Amino acid sequence: MATEYWNLWDLPHNSFETFSSGKTKSLEQDWIHLFASNRMGARISGFRGYKWEVFSAELYPSVEGEEAKKLYFEQKAADFIILPNNTGLEQAVMIDQLPDLTDICEDYCVFPPNLAWTMAFTHEDGWFGPYFAKHKNYDDLVGENIRLVKKRKDMAYAKKKGWM
Repeated sequence: MATEYWNLWDLPHNSFETFSSGKTKSLEQDWIHLFASNRMGARISGFRGYKWEVFSAELYPSVEGEEAKKLYFEQKAADFIILPNNTGLEQAVMIDQLPDLTDICEDYCVFPPNLAWTMAFTHEDGWFGPYFAKHKNYDDLVGENIRLVKKRKDMAYAKKKGWM
């Protein structure tokens, strides 16, 4: 069941950063360059369509539905970017906890800053999506994400002990 009203601020987090419109557009271009570089058959920007169409049109390999959710909730990273479908009206945000957007029925892509993977949540959940896709260098990039998580935990521990 979809949530009637929600706000990104309501997601669990310790840190929250809202990106400028320019940074949001840059993140969108990075995402498009990686996951939708051919842009053929999918209308993926602004009001013309949805980023997730690149997956529903099978223009980039992905998994869908429950399998996508399972892979998504296994991911570890120090930070997660939430990119709205309509970057003309909304700005991207970054939080430090994997967001659960499964019941929102809105169009967002979630990914770590290094784009190791992306999860495309859709307003069509149940008919189309959600979709989980991996970067071609997924294993190396996930290893980098795990090292960053460990580093952040080590730094928090050092601060707690007064070593920093």
